[in-house]
Amino acid sequence: GVHKDVEVRDIMKLWGKTKNAPPCCITLGREAGNTIGNAQEAKKWIDHINVGAVYLITANYHMPRSLLEFKHVLPSTKLIPYPVRPENFLPREDIFWRTAFIEYHKLLVTILRIVIFPTEKQPLPEAFKK
Repeated sequence: GVHKDVEVRDIMKLWGKTKNAPPCCITLGREAGNTIGNAQEAKKWIDHINVGAVYLITANYHMPRSLLEFKHVLPSTKLIPYPVRPENFLPREDIFWRTAFIEYHKLLVTILRIVIFPTEKQPLPEAFKK
């Protein structure tokens, strides 16, 4: 799952490749609005094309929670983490600490959700998101 403005060439730049990968090798999902939805969207794609391993590319601060969500939905798929450090995301910047605080607490909630409801793999209903 990616933001609507992200293109394959953007990912290839971050990856350090000079040419785009063949269309068969990178698929960008645009349906999901959150990490749980990204995992579910990826599951549909992975089940459809029947692959056993995928790269999970996301910001370094977001990787622990992403891996947890994806592993919860895709327990038999090999996930290859590829964390990316956002530009100017340094401990001397306020945004670093705000993001770390928020992401840490989201990770705790995710762990609790998976421990308490281990078979639940659906996002929260809209009523709970308000």
